[in-house]
Amino acid sequence: MMHFKDKIVNGIYNKTIALSYGMPGYSLRKKYWTTQFPEDLSDKVYVVTGASSGIGKEIAFKLAARKARVIIVCRNLERGKQVQDYLLKTTQNRNIMLEMADLSDIGSIERLAYRFCNWYPQIDTIIHNAGVMLHHHEMTNDQIECTFATNVVGPFLLTMRILPLLQKSKDARIIQVTSGGMYTQKINVASLEKGAKDYDGVKTYAQTKRAQVILNSLWANSLKKREINVNCMHPGWVQTPGIKKSLPRFSKIFNKILRSPEAGADTAVWLATSDKMTQTGKLWFDRECKPEHVLSRTRENKEDAQELWSLLKKLTKYID
Repeated sequence: MMHFKDKIVNGIYNKTIALSYGMPGYSLRKKYWTTQFPEDLSDKVYVVTGASSGIGKEIAFKLAARKARVIIVCRNLERGKQVQDYLLKTTQNRNIMLEMADLSDIGSIERLAYRFCNWYPQIDTIIHNAGVMLHHHEMTNDQIECTFATNVVGPFLLTMRILPLLQKSKDARIIQVTSGGMYTQKINVASLEKGAKDYDGVKTYAQTKRAQVILNSLWANSLKKREINVNCMHPGWVQTPGIKKSLPRFSKIFNKILRSPEAGADTAVWLATSDKMTQTGKLWFDRECKPEHVLSRTRENKEDAQELWSLLKKLTKYID
């Protein structure tokens, strides 16, 4: 049973985390930033997945406003067209392309990658923002647990398929939007493909976010010779349609301090555009490099990482 003193300590800790991950933490740190986003990105091509709302939409807006060619990847045609129209009108940038794909579906990703490789001469940066959190167990048509398929398998396959386009860039970058929830989890590769027997949507989501961070390191090592920069970022606690739907109670309790999508998108845009970004394989939060673990019990070993890589290759039929 927790003692009264322990409850106070835990309460203070949880409040500190909430303020740091929320808008107050962002506003405080922002005061000390000196780096500004480049004003002209007209020579760059960016792919942003999950761009139909929230953080993805804001990332696309920030890039489009700076004249970049932006390819937004959405699953829903109507919402995708609405975002495309919004970006065209608000930024006056005519180079906003819409691509439709379901990132949980291997066939859909293969078709998307085929279009990329045949229609676009190069891609400078891909930002993997699309993600889901489900509260019930669901399998895809490929017989992969849906959260894992969307958050990890899909981004892995799409990235590996468009490597030739990234290699044509002089400053290629891969960015994943992860979550602080991964700090609670040690990877369990064996449960990822089909989902754990005692399925828990929040835990499964956190497991996939842990997998993203591990994949970040694996990519950084394997793509170093190709001079492709790879990083992960944690956006903080952001008020988005996805959060309202997946975590309604959390959204309601912390509503007053949750970050805006603009604040949540900041570090991703910074990683995508900063000419001083030379580090690779790192995890970032509010433009600062952060440790991948805060608890010793969550640490994976080399065998865990290799098992994840092997599973992703098996599921996508990708050959090195």
